[in-house]
Amino acid sequence: MSSPGSEPNFENIYRRFPNEIFTLIVDGLTDNLPALRNTSLVCKDFAALAQPWIFRIIRLEAGQSRVPVEHLPLVRQLGPFLQNPKLVQFVERLHFSSYMQETDRNEDLAHILESMPSLIALYICFPSSRHFQAIEISPLHGALKELYIDMTDPLRPTDWASFENMLASLTTLEVLAIHALNTLSEGPRKVILPRTLKIAAFINTSSGFGRAVALGLESSYPSSLRTIFLKAHYYESHSELWRGLDIDTQIVLDGSPSGEKALQGFRATKLICSCIQSKKLARLLCHFVHKLPDPVREIVIDMDACGRDDTLQPDEIGREQDWVELDSRLMKRHELGLLDRVCFRCTKHDWSAAFSFSLRSANNHRKVEDRTILNRVESLLPRSTSLGYLEVDRDMVFFEPTM
Repeated sequence: MSSPGSEPNFENIYRRFPNEIFTLIVDGLTDNLPALRNTSLVCKDFAALAQPWIFRIIRLEAGQSRVPVEHLPLVRQLGPFLQNPKLVQFVERLHFSSYMQETDRNEDLAHILESMPSLIALYICFPSSRHFQAIEISPLHGALKELYIDMTDPLRPTDWASFENMLASLTTLEVLAIHALNTLSEGPRKVILPRTLKIAAFINTSSGFGRAVALGLESSYPSSLRTIFLKAHYYESHSELWRGLDIDTQIVLDGSPSGEKALQGFRATKLICSCIQSKKLARLLCHFVHKLPDPVREIVIDMDACGRDDTLQPDEIGREQDWVELDSRLMKRHELGLLDRVCFRCTKHDWSAAFSFSLRSANNHRKVEDRTILNRVESLLPRSTSLGYLEVDRDMVFFEPTM
C-alpha cells in the first residue's frame, strides 16, 4: 500500500489482477493497432502481451500495392528489426515490395525470409526471378501456407524456370493468389500447382497461363483443391481451364463474365458470382443468367457490401424493367429444369482473406457498408420468390467461398 500523500504505484495496483484479465483486454484490441501500441507502453508485461499482435503482420514496401496496407506496421529500419529475434519471431505475415532499395544484405529477400521463423504468409509485390529463387531456397518453403504474387511486368521466358521451381518447392502451400501474370512468349508447357493447394486465385492472368495451369492439372491435380477464384473479364480463352477443373471445385467469378465463349466448357453445377452494387446490376445479371452453361443448377450472387458505383444513390436499384427481365430469365431457366436455387447475399470482401486482392477490396476498404439491397430483392423478383427457389442470405457478413 502506498504511503499517505504519495502517488499510487501502478505496478502494485496492476499486480492485484491475474494475468488472464490483462490477456483478455489485449485480445480485445487485436484489430486496433494504435491501441495496441499504447498498451505496450504501459509496462513490460503489457508489452509482452501486445507485441505478438503488433508484429504479427508487417510490411516492407514503398507504397506500391493493390491491397490497402497503410494500416499495417511499416518497418522503416529493417536492419535493426531483423537483428531483434524477440520481435521477428512474432511475424507471421509479410508484405514485401521489390521497389525496396536492396542496398545491403539486410534488405535482401533471402535474408529476410531466413530471419522470420514463424512466417506462414507472404505477399510479394512486383517480383522478379531472383525473388522466386529466394523463396525456393529459404527455410520457409516447407512451412509457407499462403503466397500472394502481384505482377506488373510480363515474365521473360528465362524467368519461368525460377517460377516453376519455386512452386515445386512449396510443399505445404494451401493458398496461391496471382495477379496479372503474363508472358512475353508462349510461356511454359504446363504449370504444376502444389499438391497441398486448397485455394487458388488467378486474376487478370493471361490466357496462356490459364492454359498452362489446365495442362498441369491434367498431369497432377491437387487432391485438396476446393476453390478457384477467376476474374470474369478474362475468360474468353480459358475453356481448357474449365474442363481441367474437377466438377466439385467451387468456382468464384469476380464480376459478370463477358463474351460469347466466356463459360464455354464449364462443367461445375454450382457457381458464385461476386459483383459490386451498381445501376447496371440487374442488366448485367440478365446477361450472366442468359450465358450460363446447362450444367449450372445453383447460383450465388454475392454483392460487395462496401463496393458501390459512385453514381449509385442510397436505396437506388437501377431500372425496374431490368429487374423484371431478370425475374423472367430466372423463371425460364427454372422451368427448363436448369435452375434449382439462386441465392442473393451482400458481404464484406475482407482484403486479408485468402482471395485477398482479387475482389476489388483495395478500392473499397474505406467505403461505408450498405446491405439494404437485401431488403428489396424478394420484392424485385416476385415470381422467383413465389416459387421458392430464390433465397436471401442476411446472416453472412464476410465473404466466404461457400454456397
